[in-house]
Amino acid sequence: MPLLSAAVLATVLALTGCAGGTEIQTGGEEDRFISGDGSATVFEAGDRVPVPEVGGTTFEGDELALADYEGRILVLNVWASWCGPCRAEQPVLDEVFAEYG
Repeated sequence: MPLLSAAVLATVLALTGCAGGTEIQTGGEEDRFISGDGSATVFEAGDRVPVPEVGGTTFEGDELALADYEGRILVLNVWASWCGPCRAEQPVLDEVFAEYG
């Protein structure tokens, strides 16, 4: 459960960290990314659409589905090794996990 909580929080942070701007910064083929402006978009409860059915198998071999967390806050952090903002946020995610487990 602590790993899932960290994943939930990490996703929220990832979505807010990569949201926004469209300025492209390039330093080379290996380190280009689109930088965000730090903004976030809030959708009112009545404007939100249902989450699609998503599921899979964890690294430990357990089955996991988003529907298992209905009614609770869930953060999914999807990132890539070539994403500059994604790499920059990892130490913060580690700190949050250490504090809240």
